[in-house]
Amino acid sequence: MIFGGSGGLGGAILEYAPAHFKDLELHESSRRSKAHPLDLTKVDDQLKAAGLLQSQGFDLVIYCSGGGPFGDFTSKEWKDHHWALQLNLVAPALLIYHWLVSRKEAKSDGKFVVVGSRIAEQNPDPLASSYAAGKAGLYGLVSSLQTELQENKSKVWLFSPGYMDTKMLPLNAKVRHDGSKLMSPETAAQALLRWLKKDGPWHRVLN
Repeated sequence: MIFGGSGGLGGAILEYAPAHFKDLELHESSRRSKAHPLDLTKVDDQLKAAGLLQSQGFDLVIYCSGGGPFGDFTSKEWKDHHWALQLNLVAPALLIYHWLVSRKEAKSDGKFVVVGSRIAEQNPDPLASSYAAGKAGLYGLVSSLQTELQENKSKVWLFSPGYMDTKMLPLNAKVRHDGSKLMSPETAAQALLRWLKKDGPWHRVLN
């Protein structure tokens, strides 16, 4: 199950996943792409997504959804920051919770991978404060779960890329014009999929 697979990193993961996992034996129904349009900033849709995880028993979940307002913190309305915190922290935390609860008796190994941000976890991110707050919160959540899940077959991992050249990065963002390195979502997707086939570490930082 991929959340945020309509474009950017999530779309690239959908494109490259079959090549990386071609050795897996999948039922034909598992190969059919089923899209569920959801707005994960809304509580009702968050609960619908949680219901999907509980009913389908996915062994692998990747949460790529993210975003937030770009600009001075007080130049935006609070609803914009609330939207960012819901999408980047509240929704993935809720889905991780329901996925772990649903897998308490699981006999197979499982992973829930959430996409964080190397920038927000290591440095300030001016003009993207609520986005950075959500992503930094993810690090706190996932790192704290490592001890709790030490003996559990279900693991929660964090993938933290740097700046990516996607529609989410504004055209007037400083990093687009100061010579900073921007990675493509395809490069990040390939790195994520290679890492998934390993035993760890639980946190992959991609520069």
